[in-house]
Amino acid sequence: MEATLALRAEHKLTPEVVEAITVTTHRYAVHLHDHRDIPSPASGKMSIPYSVAVALVTGEAGMAAFSKERLANPVIQALTRKVRVVEDPGMTQRVPHSAWHGWRSP
Repeated sequence: MEATLALRAEHKLTPEVVEAITVTTHRYAVHLHDHRDIPSPASGKMSIPYSVAVALVTGEAGMAAFSKERLANPVIQALTRKVRVVEDPGMTQRVPHSAWHGWRSP
């Protein structure tokens, strides 16, 4: 969300000009936090696509970003579907294996 807010401010981004957003991260975040169906505030807090979309649309990263009203916002929902989360193998290598003990790749 912080990177999205910085890019939003620096480039004066608006949802209308965004065709797609790609977020690169480690494998575990991809498989655990890449969902786009956001039925609740808790789900929104765990979704990278939703978090990026709401930050870009509203300029917010606080608790208000995860309100039921924001979850229902059609502009945020549409932008959430444009966010893809992909693995950066280099980032995955830097995540300590002990932090993910017991986690299994899908």
